[in-house]
Amino acid sequence: MSLQGGWTNTGVRCVAAAAVVEWLIGAFVYIYNKHAMGRRIMEHPAVVVYP
Repeated sequence: MSLQGGWTNTGVRCVAAAAVVEWLIGAFVYIYNKHAMGRRIMEHPAVVVYP
């Protein structure tokens, strides 16, 4: 799979995908559980924080 523009770099795609996944997980946790971990991920979508 190859996309045009700045998305051709696999590393960039992986980082962007990871950020989106983390944000979605954080949003799900925040909305349904109002959990501190959800808020933490929402505030830092590009940082994976797991104890």
